[in-house]
Amino acid sequence: MKRFLIILFFLSSFVSSFSQTAEKKEIGEKKALFIYNFSKYIEWPNIKTLKEFKIGVMGDDYNYIFNGLEKIASEKNVNDIPLKIVRVNYDTKLDELQVLYFDDAEKYPIKDIQKKIKKAPVLLVSEHYPYGQSMINFIMINDKIEFELNEDKCNAVGLKVNIAIKTIAIKTKRDWESLTEKMETLSLSQNEKVVIQTKDLEALLEQQKKLTSEIAANKSILENQKKELAEKAAMVEASNKMLDEKKATIQQQQTKIALQENSLNDLNFTITAKQIKLAEQQEILEKEQNKLLKIKTQFAKTEKELAEKEQLVKDNEAYIQNQYKIIETKTSTIEEQKNIIWLSVIFLIIVSILGLLAYRSYKLKKKANILIVQQKYEIEAQHKEIRDSIDYAKRIQQAIIPPIKIVEQHLKDCFVIYQPKDVVSGDFYWLESPTLNLIANEIKQPAKNDEGAIFFAACDCTGHGVPGAMVSVICNNALKRSVNEFKLTTPGEILDRTRKIVVQEFEKSEDDVKDGMDIALCSLKLSEKSEFSESYATLQYAGANNSLYIISKNTAGENELIEIKPDKQPIGKVDAPTPFTTHSISLKKGDTIYVFTDGYADQFGGEKGKKMMYKPFKNLLLSIQDKNMSEQKKILEKHFKEWKGGLEQVDDVCILGVRI
Repeated sequence: MKRFLIILFFLSSFVSSFSQTAEKKEIGEKKALFIYNFSKYIEWPNIKTLKEFKIGVMGDDYNYIFNGLEKIASEKNVNDIPLKIVRVNYDTKLDELQVLYFDDAEKYPIKDIQKKIKKAPVLLVSEHYPYGQSMINFIMINDKIEFELNEDKCNAVGLKVNIAIKTIAIKTKRDWESLTEKMETLSLSQNEKVVIQTKDLEALLEQQKKLTSEIAANKSILENQKKELAEKAAMVEASNKMLDEKKATIQQQQTKIALQENSLNDLNFTITAKQIKLAEQQEILEKEQNKLLKIKTQFAKTEKELAEKEQLVKDNEAYIQNQYKIIETKTSTIEEQKNIIWLSVIFLIIVSILGLLAYRSYKLKKKANILIVQQKYEIEAQHKEIRDSIDYAKRIQQAIIPPIKIVEQHLKDCFVIYQPKDVVSGDFYWLESPTLNLIANEIKQPAKNDEGAIFFAACDCTGHGVPGAMVSVICNNALKRSVNEFKLTTPGEILDRTRKIVVQEFEKSEDDVKDGMDIALCSLKLSEKSEFSESYATLQYAGANNSLYIISKNTAGENELIEIKPDKQPIGKVDAPTPFTTHSISLKKGDTIYVFTDGYADQFGGEKGKKMMYKPFKNLLLSIQDKNMSEQKKILEKHFKEWKGGLEQVDDVCILGVRI
């Protein structure tokens, strides 16, 4: 009987433990859902640059919360960014997370955690900590989850809290203390229940003698049930593991398909843009060919007239020779002196006539030669006029592009590669700052941190040669007006205003002008290194079809290339324009920035005469990161020359590199 009661006690304990485990799992899943909703209704400043949204769970004793978050991550995301759930400890690099959960039961010093995240935008979600120490802090009241919100701590690291969270959160210390007292009261009530249960157990032990025989009969049944339960638990665990693996595989496939779809869309857009550009270039080529054909036709007509006149002279000379033969024949047959005299007279008359004809032929030939010389001079004059126009266009373009020494004095450690396809270019690099005076080609005073940002860009206007250069003048002027006249400082706003000015200029023409510009525009401002941040400079970027490359050291100490993609629209007339996006990036000392046009990657060459493309270009930039900027320029120029070989340069080339 005693043994039966003991077994009964343990069974009741097992049932109670199982019930408590189920309750802990349910509460853990609820907390996981709360943490996910915090992620949805809080705005992160760097959300657009994230490849994955990381939520860290500190400690190994919070499986229910961790498993609950993993289940959510397999089904949902945050702002279309995949969720990644990781276990962390005090030695983990916490400033790379977006959300961190930890419990006071583990005795993690919250001040040390705040010091480790520095000023990074990391949401701290704690439990059982005193009021006001964390950003969001859980408390359990009778199986109900409550939480406090410290909005000031959130704002301090750039996190903006949605009104939905503010509405349900505990906002005062008084309310928090009231909930704490309520929790303590509930705890005392639980202790009283334990005393009552102890008394009930003693009563049950009095009856153990009566149930001894029944225990023996049910012992074997219980053992069999235990074995069955263990086997079923193992099967459930194996099924759950297989299900998790299948979910992970499906998620990976879905991510891979999404990436492939994005790559395909980018490729289709690039092909379409190149087809449009090729059609425009073909149209310009046809116009130039028509002009050349007209000149050739006129020259051929002149040559034909000259040939006809030369043939007339030859015919006259043949006629004279024939008359000579006739006179000789008649002279030999005339016997009488009288006839000889008359024939002499006739001969003199004929000679006179032929002389007149020969003189006339000479005058005509001379006149034709003079006409040919005049036409030659006219063609040479036209060529000189065209060459002078191109040279003048080159001088105009050089006047609006800052000299290399000005760029180097502003951006310090940098290089510029500028190689037009023709004498003048549709590509250009652009620089503007509060201290720059391009008219005098000088610097009033070197730019400082407190004087504002330095603007620089790599620009690609429609076409190349003289047409491209003329478009570049309009676009360069629009950029300067956006900064100097309209006082805009954000790259996205500058591109919006530049597009508006360019469209207004082209609308002045009676023709439907669809010319425009692709651009990568940056705003760079150096900043002082703080105690809690490794940021050395702030970079803002906006792009119209042209990307930005940033090469930086990752956590493993290896060089990593980050591509910030542009908006897929040009600076020009489009059917449905949208505002340009401004990206903000914090840079460390030693990071390298590259802005460029498409001329380098689109060059045909190599052993098979194919395009270089952007992947080899990226690999080339990564391979030269241990070199200074001057050496990088030489390597890039040498590689371009060797790749091109004997082939013609297909487009203008412009690359601007800056090391922080």
